[in-house]
Amino acid sequence: MRKIISKICKLMTLWCKNHIKAIKIHKKCHFNNGNKWCYNTVEQNKGNNIIGGTYMYSALDIAKYVIYKCVALEAHPISNLQLQKTLYYIQGYYFKIFGIEAYKEDICSWPYGPVVPDVYFEYNMYGNKKIENFCSEKDPDVLSIINNYENKKWIDKVVDECIKITPSSLVQKTHDEQPWKSTVRTQTISKNVIRDYFMEHDPLNIVVEA
Repeated sequence: MRKIISKICKLMTLWCKNHIKAIKIHKKCHFNNGNKWCYNTVEQNKGNNIIGGTYMYSALDIAKYVIYKCVALEAHPISNLQLQKTLYYIQGYYFKIFGIEAYKEDICSWPYGPVVPDVYFEYNMYGNKKIENFCSEKDPDVLSIINNYENKKWIDKVVDECIKITPSSLVQKTHDEQPWKSTVRTQTISKNVIRDYFMEHDPLNIVVEA
């Protein structure tokens, strides 16, 4: 019996090493338009962190999927500004639907609304232009980033709704919502505030359609 238990423990340890993300949080700073922006960034190993039967991703992976969906599947490319607001809503609806965060990275309260700095600076080169020079054909590797049907369904719902809204309206919409309004500019928006707000609200009016 002891040998069997020992073998099971070894197998579980091996499984965890292969499937659970190791998360390290670091502080990063960038200078943009003469201002210093500091935030926490997350370093993760490959693999999905499985929590309660759902999957948690990195913000950069979700951003890559969102951009790909908008360019290759919807023929409706979005700007970095729109991407940031979409990521904010994805995080909020993840809390509402799955009870966990979609990604560990911080969302900060910037002048034009919620921003995930790690992703913002990744695509900052595009300025206010659409992020278009991405994959233009169906790419199995990108499509497989979101590898859980329910996760993908809700991310798609958020994206489909956000691309209907103009960039300026998206900014104003997030400005009118409690997570941004209650946070000092340039500071990190509390995940508890985001969770509590979305648990009580359906700002994109998509839950009733589920």
